Amino acid sequence: MKKSILITLALLTFSLFLFAQAGNKPAVPQPNQPQKMEMQKAQDNDMDAEMVNKLDLTKEQRQKIDQLRDEHRKFLNLKEANLKNLRIDQQNAMQAENYTKAKQINKAINDLQLEIANAKVDHHQAMMKELTPAQKEKLKEMRAEKGKQIRGMMNNKKMKQDMNHQCDGMHENCEGNCPK
Repeated sequence: MKKSILITLALLTFSLFLFAQAGNKPAVPQPNQPQKMEMQKAQDNDMDAEMVNKLDLTKEQRQKIDQLRDEHRKFLNLKEANLKNLRIDQQNAMQAENYTKAKQINKAINDLQLEIANAKVDHHQAMMKELTPAQKEKLKEMRAEKGKQIRGMMNNKKMKQDMNHQCDGMHENCEGNCPK
């Protein structure tokens, strides 16, 4: 009898934990979370400005790239709004214990994320068509340099985290005096 009460309490606690998590986050890990999307937008905007300044684009190239960028941004605005709405619907379905609907919404979310990812590829392809071979080579060099800068910043952040780490002895391979 006591065993069944304990099991019931454990299941109830676990269920409450799951519902609390469902209210705070999507049930399925999302590769394009809002913060990541905002960071990517900022990087995209930086790249656009960098392209205009360093690639010596013609007036026609600038106009075409601006047009492509504006169309793509409008598309993303609509799709990201739809994605946010689907996530709200998903949370509501989970709270209502309508798991069939939640699974359907998960599929819709994944389909929409794929559509957004493919649109980004198409947008990149369209922009690259506007560049000359010399401009493409210059862009390749700029991206390699930017990648080095980002890796350097990430390594610096990791070093700072390592220096500030206070070992609790709880992580893998820890002997209580690790540098991590």
